[in-house]
Amino acid sequence: MKLSSLHIYPVKSGRVIDVDSADVEFLGLKHDRRWVVVEAIKAEDGKRVNRFISQRTHPQLAQLKALPTQNGLHLSLKDAHFDLNLEASTTDQDVSVWSDEFPAALYDGPINQWLSEQLEGNFQLASFGLITQRRRKSFMRNEPFDVSFADGYPVLIAAQASLDAVNEYVTANSEAALPMSRFRPNVVIGGTGTPWIEDSWKRIKIGDVVFDCVKPCTRCIMTTLDPKSGESRGNMSLEALTHLRRSADKRLKGVLFGVNAIPLNEGRVQQGDIVTVLETQTPWKIA
Repeated sequence: MKLSSLHIYPVKSGRVIDVDSADVEFLGLKHDRRWVVVEAIKAEDGKRVNRFISQRTHPQLAQLKALPTQNGLHLSLKDAHFDLNLEASTTDQDVSVWSDEFPAALYDGPINQWLSEQLEGNFQLASFGLITQRRRKSFMRNEPFDVSFADGYPVLIAAQASLDAVNEYVTANSEAALPMSRFRPNVVIGGTGTPWIEDSWKRIKIGDVVFDCVKPCTRCIMTTLDPKSGESRGNMSLEALTHLRRSADKRLKGVLFGVNAIPLNEGRVQQGDIVTVLETQTPWKIA
């Protein structure tokens, strides 16, 4: 088995950036989901909450491309561009990602006006600042772990053979095969042979890095959206997973594709790296 491709999403829910190699930090691949667009809302108690937005509610985020540069971040959406200096003025405020609320660095000034104009709303950009720490726990793991602005885990791993199995169902129903980009993985592994074999991995090593494969990833409406435009492409992705990969364990409800993983050390990975299974586990129960 080999690492066949690597992908980062610098702004949460923004467009993918394909890379040949990546430094892996405890938070995940370097630059992956280190920025997030937030919208200020009022909670029931009247307190201001800087809540994250995603393609689930703002599909136009799919068109927001963020390319890390030596000193900043180059943002583009259609024909509009903005170069953000990472040393620009920020204010430490709490942001919320799902049920987690934690401090982050909210940028001041022109970047927020640019984002608001492009996304047609009132938004701010937040970064994973020096004071930011987001510690999470999993029912599948005793030790807490660090996460950036990702939904729940630092790294998402997917196997090409499993996508091939999904596409057998999809094409048999006269639909076009789905690209891996619909499922927004960080790491894609080729040469596994058997679909869903990743369910049996507990710990794997890629390049310099050992990953704890915690649990399968539940999938949502984002798999139905075009990864470049954010437009709906029908429900075939969820229909296929409902047929093939519906969880039979009450601890994890829904349909599954890919593996949520945690880096156990920092190091470097690159395309072509050999993938070694260090430890296995009982595969997840599928209905």
